[in-house]
Amino acid sequence: MKVDATNLEMFDDDSIDLIESHHMIEHLSLAEAEKALKEWQRVTRPGGLLVITFPDITRICLRWLKFIIWYPIKPRPAKLARTVQMIVGSQEHDGMFHKSVYNITLMRRFLLKYGFKVEFSYGRYPRRTTPSLLVIAKKQPCHSNGRAN
Repeated sequence: MKVDATNLEMFDDDSIDLIESHHMIEHLSLAEAEKALKEWQRVTRPGGLLVITFPDITRICLRWLKFIIWYPIKPRPAKLARTVQMIVGSQEHDGMFHKSVYNITLMRRFLLKYGFKVEFSYGRYPRRTTPSLLVIAKKQPCHSNGRAN
């Protein structure tokens, strides 16, 4: 089901087994991302899963550094421009701006704050030109609707 990630009022608390978000969270501001995580935490049942993919800012920055270091020797303006787009989005229209960035450390901490524990992460998914991460996190029972069980 396609819905507004920051407003899941149509779902009851602890009613969802699985939420998937693919290359969307980086298009939210940090405040919007926090609102989304609060909603995802609210509606996901304890033990439920969150599958999320996003650009990996660490690997993108390493790519940026590589191009900057080698640029005087081997200029690659198109690849450098593409790397900038990986950071800020393609900016073709309003929905194509990146408003936040994450790596596995930041995402793990962010998810834990909202009661999700990372169970699995993979740095080569999905296969795309932008270095990305796949994270599967499980909602912890003690964070059901913010209550300790």
